[in-house]
Amino acid sequence: DKVIVQEMTRSAIKGSPIIPETKIQEFYRANIDQFSTDESMKLRMIAIKKADSSASRRRLIEEIRNKITEGAEFGEMAHMYSDHNTQDQYGDWGWIDKKTLNPELTKASFALKAGEVSRVLDIGDTYYLLYSEAKKGGTQRPFKEVRDDIEKLLIQQERQKLRQDWLQKLRKKAFIKMY
Repeated sequence: DKVIVQEMTRSAIKGSPIIPETKIQEFYRANIDQFSTDESMKLRMIAIKKADSSASRRRLIEEIRNKITEGAEFGEMAHMYSDHNTQDQYGDWGWIDKKTLNPELTKASFALKAGEVSRVLDIGDTYYLLYSEAKKGGTQRPFKEVRDDIEKLLIQQERQKLRQDWLQKLRKKAFIKMY
């Protein structure tokens, strides 16, 4: 039965639909985010909870920042002082994109240049210090590179549409009586 249905479908939907170049380009422009990668960065972070004596905690993170600007290794400082769960990884978050952190931390971290340490950030009940190890700009795959993939996708969609139309015609012609 399956073979018969496949053959009937194949004979009803003959050939491969031809997709105009303008439709392929239109799809590329409308779905450009599918062919792009976001900006990303390699981030390290030190987080110090405010606790009861927030003034002393603020002084501590300021001292840590001063040590780092004077040449101390950020990872070592994160390993010694951070209250965050990345402390054992020396504050390393790895490569992150703009969807990884909350909006305030994202804005501050992506404003940094590679090799730069942020100012002390006071967000919620925590002080943060961020370090950008490296950055990668967002990339967009050129149209020539993805054109064939888009065409295959549009052909597949067109075939599905033709199959659905054919099935609708068959349903209209059929007489089904239920008892």
